[in-house]
Amino acid sequence: MENYPFEMFAGSLVSSKVSHPLPYSIGDLFCLPNDLTVTHGLTDQIIGQQITSTPYKFNMHKSIKCKLICKRKYTQEQKELLYYLIDNHYKIRYYTDSLPAYVDVSTTEGVSQNIYGVDIGFREPPNIPHNLTANAHYISTHLNITVHLFKDFALGINYIMGISLIPISQPNPPPCTFDYPDSIENTTEFFWTYSINFDYVDEKPNDRWKLTVANSFTHSIKWAFIINVIIGVFLASLLFYIFFLQYIRQQSATASTVTGWKALRNDVFRPPSHPLIWSAFIAHGIHLVLVILSVIIPCVLHITSPANPSLLVNIGIWSYLVLSIAEGYLMQYIYASTGANTKKFTILKGSLYAHLSTFALFVLLDCTLTGKPMSTAFITVNKFFLIFIGCLISIFNGAIGSILCMVFHRFKGIADCSAFPREIKPQPFFSEEIKDLLVGFAIFLPLIPVFDLVVKLMWVPYAIWRLWIAILGSITASLLTASCLSMLTTYIRLTKEDYNWWWPSLKAPLMSSLFMFMRSLSPIMTKMDSTFIVPTISMIARSFLASLIFGISVSAVSGIASLFFVVYAFVNRQAPA
Repeated sequence: MENYPFEMFAGSLVSSKVSHPLPYSIGDLFCLPNDLTVTHGLTDQIIGQQITSTPYKFNMHKSIKCKLICKRKYTQEQKELLYYLIDNHYKIRYYTDSLPAYVDVSTTEGVSQNIYGVDIGFREPPNIPHNLTANAHYISTHLNITVHLFKDFALGINYIMGISLIPISQPNPPPCTFDYPDSIENTTEFFWTYSINFDYVDEKPNDRWKLTVANSFTHSIKWAFIINVIIGVFLASLLFYIFFLQYIRQQSATASTVTGWKALRNDVFRPPSHPLIWSAFIAHGIHLVLVILSVIIPCVLHITSPANPSLLVNIGIWSYLVLSIAEGYLMQYIYASTGANTKKFTILKGSLYAHLSTFALFVLLDCTLTGKPMSTAFITVNKFFLIFIGCLISIFNGAIGSILCMVFHRFKGIADCSAFPREIKPQPFFSEEIKDLLVGFAIFLPLIPVFDLVVKLMWVPYAIWRLWIAILGSITASLLTASCLSMLTTYIRLTKEDYNWWWPSLKAPLMSSLFMFMRSLSPIMTKMDSTFIVPTISMIARSFLASLIFGISVSAVSGIASLFFVVYAFVNRQAPA
């Protein structure tokens, strides 16, 4: 372990002003090792980055005062690219031992704050006496690297607990005298160097993530998380105690006879149009929610992190495959609850619809992220073949879940629907659509406090370090809010003797994904650079996919919440005497 070499890896260059990441090797600006490795896997394309090896290497306990890694002479074209990167505040994200390196930007008032990513350089502001040229560009050519260790004396092992960086702009080769640097405009030759230091910390190996994310959970995010949770709990409690119980009492009073109660119940549970698609939509949405939680919760508990994207994607893939059994079980259960025929294996069609649509989304997303047209994107046949095999495995697991549901449950449907339904009162044209839009906007409102932060994940993946808990709280609040409002709209429909509630219970939450997508377009368009059209289209595609997954997930939870509410109101109660 003492002589084990460690290597720093660099992620994509990320900007806080423009919406597209750039590769570390762009323009041959930075030093590259002789044994260069660049990842091009599906994981990196999904999260919008690539990992590149760098010449920054070290051995445990072997400090380096100043080591030269390369010497660069930049052409005027390369300088123009450096000006662009510096003016747009591009950063380089470094990783070591599955941990992102951070820069401590603590203030003089004692407020500690870590940021992830090293500024490529800076532009000297005017009227500041730094002995530097005003409005000139300076590049950070030296990295002062501090490796934070924990010593396990029982095992004699050193654990890397964190990596902190200090970028310095200095003009000299080793031994690095750190004089005032020359600007890029006045220099053509640059020396890239680095130094290595070690220190010990008290955090245990189980808390290695806490050192990295320390003081990065900002005050505003804490309040956004608290506000979201309060809104969700308040709406859930208010709607349950007021509207639901009031509706039960009202129906009990109006149904004066057992015959009238049964007729009302049969009308309420008349099967929806296309019950198979409705069941598949609900089950697949619940499936996506569980997969998302299976990825987020390990990050909240600091079991893993975005610094290990391959592990996160593997968790998501295996969760998707395993939970396909539960999806098939739930799909069969809901399909039978609608009163549809369950003797034949028609439920397999629903599983086929759901997983093939997911396969198509992955194919389109990959083609969009790679920036290749559909005709040339299929060069990577192996990747699509693996996705297709995963789709087939999911369909097979869904069939197993459906069979298990049919074995352990014998369904007769919730109610025997009467031959002639009650007459449904005609609704004004577009009235329901306008209501659904308003309800969808109401569902979107609880997301606003943290949405501006969450949407940065479209082009600032390292920001997710300080957002996991806020994202989990936002998802919880949005699911609670959507479920309550969906049950409320179902309640309003039933009081108006409109028994077509199955599909409308999904419409309003699904509208919230439209608002989410429109909101995500605002920062993308404002930070769009016309010289990078393809990366911008990729960002829009990822925003659309995230909004679509959000809409499907929230709609599915809302739909099953409305189903349970109606079942509780009309089935799990005794008929009035």
